[in-house]
Amino acid sequence: MASFKKMVLRAFGSKQSLALGVVVLVVVLAVGFVYGRSFADDVRGGLALRGAHSIEADSGTRVLNEFGLFGTKHVSVPFSGTIVDYAEGGATKVALIVSTKDGKEDFALLSTSRMITSDGGIKGAPAVSSDGSMLAYARFSKTLKPDDNVGAALAASSVDDWIVETMDIAKGAVVTHGAGYAPQFFTIDGARYLFFTTSKGLTMLNLGNRALASVALGTTTPVRFPAKVSADGGYVALLDAATYRYSIFSLRQNGSIFSIQPKGELPLGTYLVAFKGSSVFGVARAGSGPVVLSVFDLKNLQRPILTHQFSSTALYRFIP
Repeated sequence: MASFKKMVLRAFGSKQSLALGVVVLVVVLAVGFVYGRSFADDVRGGLALRGAHSIEADSGTRVLNEFGLFGTKHVSVPFSGTIVDYAEGGATKVALIVSTKDGKEDFALLSTSRMITSDGGIKGAPAVSSDGSMLAYARFSKTLKPDDNVGAALAASSVDDWIVETMDIAKGAVVTHGAGYAPQFFTIDGARYLFFTTSKGLTMLNLGNRALASVALGTTTPVRFPAKVSADGGYVALLDAATYRYSIFSLRQNGSIFSIQPKGELPLGTYLVAFKGSSVFGVARAGSGPVVLSVFDLKNLQRPILTHQFSSTALYRFIP
């Protein structure tokens, strides 16, 4: 033991130098712990964010960007018009394009560079099934006059002013499912469900046996904002119409009965929410400040594991 002390002192030159070395080592370990944990969170957040997309403003037009581990890259859309929404599943990538010629809206299949709808009507909120075989979207049900302000009409619309439809992409066959908005797909125990929001609450349609289930949201006023659901059907995000704050709920199934249980809240000011794997994404902007994306682990909604500041102040869509 004495020889070990002598060896250490010889290495540091004196007891004072040894003491200083110990202090430095402690500081280095502490800093390494803090930044090591931050680095680990950055990696987790980056992996969760990889493959996600955003539609942002760039020089007066809208562009589609894709997240990678080290930033974003622009995705080329080989169609004449403005991209207003996007969805993907499996190898299928679908964009909603507004024609620069006549303002009509239709869906384009990016993998084959062909249009898959041609009616030109107002559409929104597309989703593609995980195997890429089905497209779900909402179609605006009101008839507008030529001199009507489209933007104002959409801003004033309710979730029941839209019709939910699904399309077999290969066959082009379309099925109408009734009033509602923001259709999404989720899968539980191998059963695929179509999920959408109506003025009364949440609707879940089993696309196999066609069993229909719903969750009433217990409010005396119509539901104003569409909900988001995770791909495994485990979680739902709802925006409170009174507080304008997003809450996360667990979605539970007991046979054909579904129910929701509160889990936590996202920061006030969050206006876009999306799920991916075990993460939930929240997009927020305070006043005229930057648009910030926060990545949360669903097991801990208190602190984001990663934040990303968009270079653009106009973020139209975030697609996980």
